[in-house]
Amino acid sequence: KKWSARIADLRAFLSEYGHCLVPNDYPPNPQLAGWVKRQRWQHKLYLTDGKTSTLTEGRIRQLEGMGFVWDSHTASWEEKLRELDEYRARYGHCCVPTSYRANPRLAGWVKCQRRQYKLFKEGK
Repeated sequence: KKWSARIADLRAFLSEYGHCLVPNDYPPNPQLAGWVKRQRWQHKLYLTDGKTSTLTEGRIRQLEGMGFVWDSHTASWEEKLRELDEYRARYGHCCVPTSYRANPRLAGWVKCQRRQYKLFKEGK
């Protein structure tokens, strides 16, 4: 698909979910996650040597105007935080059990965040 078609797909995703953090396993449009990853890669190329990137300033502005997150680690963390927000909205707390079948990895992520916070408070 052309860039204009993919950006339209991303706009539809944004309209439905309120963010541009397309999960790796997005069944309605599996190619969209790959396209998002390629845009992040192209952005890195653009920052180092704009001549080798397919991204233009205009495309970057379009993506940033939609709230696009360039750093995949930040994107992953924000996606998990959003999942925790959804869990809290549904259950009224953030104590995700390890047996939570709807999102088995969420409990591990929460545990890791708590451990990191404790280390931060201890100055480590």
